[in-house]
Amino acid sequence: MKENTTTIFYFPLGTPYFPKTDLRLERAKWTNIEDLNGIDKLYKFLEIHMGRDDGYYGYYPVYSRPICNGRLLNIRQIGFIDSQDSIRSIKTFGNLRQHMDYYIVANSFKSPKFRRTVNVHSLTNIVVDIDVHHARGGIKGCRDVIMQRLDALLYLIFVKKPIGLPCPNTVVHTGRGIQLWWTIKPLSAKKLKYIYKGIQEYLFTALEKEINSADPELKEYVLLDISASKKMSGLFRLPGTWNTRSKTYGDFWILHDNKLDAAKLYFALHPATGKPYIKYKKKKKQGNPVFRKNNYGNHIDNMIRGLIELRRSAGEMEDGYRDLYCLIVLSAYLSNDTPEDEAWNRVVALNNSFKNPLPEKELRSYMSTAMQKKYKYRNETIIGYLGIDDEEQKALGFYPANVHYYEERQKARERGQKRRKMKEKRDIKIIELFAKGVLQEKIAELVGCAQSTVSKILKAAGITKKKTGIKKAVTILCQKAKKKCKKEVRSEEKLKRLAAEDPEFAKTMERLAELKESRKKYERTKAEFTQESDQEFLLMGEEEFQYVIQNNCEEYNHSHATKIVE
Repeated sequence: MKENTTTIFYFPLGTPYFPKTDLRLERAKWTNIEDLNGIDKLYKFLEIHMGRDDGYYGYYPVYSRPICNGRLLNIRQIGFIDSQDSIRSIKTFGNLRQHMDYYIVANSFKSPKFRRTVNVHSLTNIVVDIDVHHARGGIKGCRDVIMQRLDALLYLIFVKKPIGLPCPNTVVHTGRGIQLWWTIKPLSAKKLKYIYKGIQEYLFTALEKEINSADPELKEYVLLDISASKKMSGLFRLPGTWNTRSKTYGDFWILHDNKLDAAKLYFALHPATGKPYIKYKKKKKQGNPVFRKNNYGNHIDNMIRGLIELRRSAGEMEDGYRDLYCLIVLSAYLSNDTPEDEAWNRVVALNNSFKNPLPEKELRSYMSTAMQKKYKYRNETIIGYLGIDDEEQKALGFYPANVHYYEERQKARERGQKRRKMKEKRDIKIIELFAKGVLQEKIAELVGCAQSTVSKILKAAGITKKKTGIKKAVTILCQKAKKKCKKEVRSEEKLKRLAAEDPEFAKTMERLAELKESRKKYERTKAEFTQESDQEFLLMGEEEFQYVIQNNCEEYNHSHATKIVE
């Protein structure tokens, strides 16, 4: 049995310590189910994840990115893996080239030629892709540190101190991140896609929560690539092959060969979804349409009565909401074509249930407009009108429509904002390094991206020529610094005005200033131990470069501070 021989990294003095588990001193000890190496281990991976003997046969396209004259070409298909004989299929490619990128898909297709989502035949694997692309601005060696901490954390989650999540079949180190592979009992891509997506979301949410809570510093450098992982037809790096960007070979550990019953797990997590393996289909409506449509009115009526009982048990009277209760119940009945006489009788019955009922003449006056216009209220509107809080919603089972949709949209928006901020920081770093005279190839290595990306960013910033490029880059950085200084001057003026008007606010600001000063002292102490010298790569010295930027900012502050209007 082989063990993972990951190096243990010891952080320098001043690095934050996390009380739960010190991941700086932990290491993963993944073990393979069999003593295999090289191509034999790859054959075992294909047998577990793509070999089928249950009738769910399909094709897994294989892609590569060739190199011509030192340049990476576009990704192209080189063959496919037949699930009936996965090992024989990979052997037909011949020997895999050493320094070439290879990619595979996680799910099988109807045809080996068309890799589109509509052509996915069966869902056989779930992959969670965790990227470590932006480790500390690309400082050399830092990605190894972050990878070690992430690897140790995953080992604790799944093996050493499991938290109940299903253990992945294979753990893959790609060179720039980690992939977790679960092989599942095959699901129909056409009929059971919702189960597949539900389990994906469950694994993503649980892993993200665990990583953020166990090691908060990791969330700044580790990103769960949800968009790539959720693509049923997406490409993933072939385990154990070459990674051109990191210039390393990947490695992987096969932990077990048991298939995950995704359908069973899904219905255990969502017991109210329906019968196992059968997605609920809306049946054709039959019977009396008036009786059928009254169901919504009965639902709202029962919900209102339940709300009244909840609030009575808490010592609250319904006097302030009597007219609203009646209005909402009446509108619910009328919106579904309930006869007016029947709807009115239901409202009168609700009114009579109050401890202090409204006079019927007064009630009819309140409801006259609603009887004519037949309002239709959404759940969000009802919750807002009646002031139903979260606990009452949970007790009644009455929630805003599409609440989960809005939550997912908000999460996606936050992930997008995080990605944009990371890209902005990367772009500024690239321009800054170029202004110092660092070559594009070295910038790509320091930042952690491809040289072509560096070239595109510089071109987008208007830096096209090498001779005038450094001057242009310095100008761009000075402009960004001026904008920042302008905001700082305006905020300082506003704070001074508030401090003069409010003594308590002035005391608070003094306390904040003391805390900031102590924080700066800590950062200076930490920098003495963590700073790495990159001066050998720079044509312009660090002090000289910072002097140019700072002088421009100081001139701006001095000349424009007096012009700022409150």
